[in-house]
Amino acid sequence: MEMKHGPIYHFPIHGDSELPVNVSFVGINYCLPDYRNVRPRSRISVIACVLAGQGNVTVNKDTFSAKQGDVFILPRGNYHEVTADPGRSDQWEYIWFNITGELTLPMLDKYKLLNSVIVPDAGGRVGELFQEAIRLAQTEDALDMHNELPIIYHRILIELSNVQARRHVSYSNKVQRSSITWTAGFKPISTRSSCLGISDLRSRRSIVFSKKR
Repeated sequence: MEMKHGPIYHFPIHGDSELPVNVSFVGINYCLPDYRNVRPRSRISVIACVLAGQGNVTVNKDTFSAKQGDVFILPRGNYHEVTADPGRSDQWEYIWFNITGELTLPMLDKYKLLNSVIVPDAGGRVGELFQEAIRLAQTEDALDMHNELPIIYHRILIELSNVQARRHVSYSNKVQRSSITWTAGFKPISTRSSCLGISDLRSRRSIVFSKKR
């Protein structure tokens, strides 16, 4: 029996190009009570918005509950475990992005989200951005999505940072100045240029896998 079902949208990169921020997979998980996903040392980062129900997420040795309205963030390079809560009768559902690229962790760090596994009650605007990604994934080709998804991801981080700021979690100084230039060993690059400048990639339709009960 499948532990989950739901659509998966894949936007592959062709050739040797590696984008600074690449959201190559998005999807929706409708989890059964025995759902469990483990990555011992993940090579991807994951960000997800919970649509319904409640489950548990673990990064390294720390476990948190993720309920409806929460966003969870799993940075790459760590142990990830995501499980449904078998004690609950309501189904756990969430939209997720798989993210790679050299700016993935620096962006989380600059927005003070690198250590925020859970952003509780993230707000309707954040949920709308996740839903927007799914709507675009259903109709747009790979080239368009390589342009759009990093921007949506960046907007999500901005919204989450706003939520954290209202809860007295400070921005970094560079984000407060609204001029994001990566330092501390990273090659300087503007956020907008990290999301764009990839028009040489060939267009390809998204690949959709959907499993139903």
